[in-house]
Amino acid sequence: MVELTRGLEWPEVRHSEVGGELRRQRVWRIPWSGHGGAAPGVLIPRTGSEAVFPSDIAFGAPRIQNYDENKVEATRCTDIDSAEEHRLTASIQHVRYEQQLRRYHDRNVHERDFNVGDLVLRRIQSTIGTHKLSSPWEGPFVVSGIVVSGTYHLQRPDSTNVGNPCNMEHLRRFYL
Repeated sequence: MVELTRGLEWPEVRHSEVGGELRRQRVWRIPWSGHGGAAPGVLIPRTGSEAVFPSDIAFGAPRIQNYDENKVEATRCTDIDSAEEHRLTASIQHVRYEQQLRRYHDRNVHERDFNVGDLVLRRIQSTIGTHKLSSPWEGPFVVSGIVVSGTYHLQRPDSTNVGNPCNMEHLRRFYL
């Protein structure tokens, strides 16, 4: 039993409630790593240890018998290095994706601007009192002035001002 506990940490005492009574359990802890060593195929926990039951020690479970602290430490270092490599690969793929997305967007964006005197339709902001087949546009309106790039003053064809300036997102060119 002394040989089997080599490399194990001091036991922890954990309390659990079973059927209304409080029980004490002794649990040995063994440090482990994710890909080789003590527990293959499992991710590295933040605590860096795994619970080992006394029955595993008494009956000589394979993970206890095959535990080698040097091998586990080497595997842990390899896992840390490969995690850095995976992060770098993910970062490169993310940058490549953003570049492709930017190229696609730039290729499909059509520059729009209106000049004074152009006819435009304005998107209806409030849909109260309209049914689903109603047109979402009202107008036509005449562009009477440019406030800043992308914002325009509008007036009706009878030369009455509409009021507040409209953003380009809510305007569409009107073709006769």
